[in-house]
Amino acid sequence: MRGWRNAGVAGLALGLLASCTWIEFADIERRPQQGTTFDRALYDGYLALSRTEYEEGDLVDQHRFADRARLAAAGTPFEPEALSFRELDAAQRGRLGDARFRLMKAFDAGIRENAPVDAAKAQVAFDCWMQEAEEGHGADSERCRSDFEAALARAVAGEGAMAKEMAEDMPALPAPRTIFFAFNSDALTGNAKAVLDQALADWLDTQGVQMVVSGFTDLAGDPVYNKALSERRAKAAVAYLVEQGFPAGRVSTRSFGEDDPAVQTANDKAETANRRVVISFEK
Repeated sequence: MRGWRNAGVAGLALGLLASCTWIEFADIERRPQQGTTFDRALYDGYLALSRTEYEEGDLVDQHRFADRARLAAAGTPFEPEALSFRELDAAQRGRLGDARFRLMKAFDAGIRENAPVDAAKAQVAFDCWMQEAEEGHGADSERCRSDFEAALARAVAGEGAMAKEMAEDMPALPAPRTIFFAFNSDALTGNAKAVLDQALADWLDTQGVQMVVSGFTDLAGDPVYNKALSERRAKAAVAYLVEQGFPAGRVSTRSFGEDDPAVQTANDKAETANRRVVISFEK
């Protein structure tokens, strides 16, 4: 009997919650639409997303997206969700960080005004992508990612005027930074990590140009072994940057081994200045 009673109470609670949710939807839909075309398109997108989460039983995200629909209805400016809002692994942070950078850069170039509907669709799809990625729903995450890329591409219009403006507005490249390693080691020192933190700050100041991480060794030892060691050094630097939130899609690695030493030495000579990784930047 107690089990039946508890089940009845639980069913009543779910029924009341569902009723409250539909009241919430009705309240949102009654609100007068203010703001721009972009705001109204955001409203439509977030309200639809909220309904989808309700139908899937995710009432937490249903309310979050409903709140965003309310803000859009009122014409209140707000940005796509920050990466810190969701619990994401390093790979997810990398892909989503790159995507958010591209979206914000496109916003700065004027797509909210010049292509408001597609700009709004891109923002809603980004938030959808991040939410599904956090929950580990691979197919849904990929669907939202595809929607995001398609909407952003339409808004930016490929090689059109806004894309050119985005490229022209890119700030000057920061100077390269270099970190050094102990003999026969790919371990990052405390000083190396501090320099990598500075490189990450440089990247943020440029609003996200491409980063290139190049590994080198001195001339001591076997050249084949040293080529692999230079690759491990570059990868160690990239792994640290990604752990700090750097988007993996914005970095590439190169390994030079004994080639192109900073200081010319005799063969088989150990030299601290040559055991290095160089962090440089490209547009």
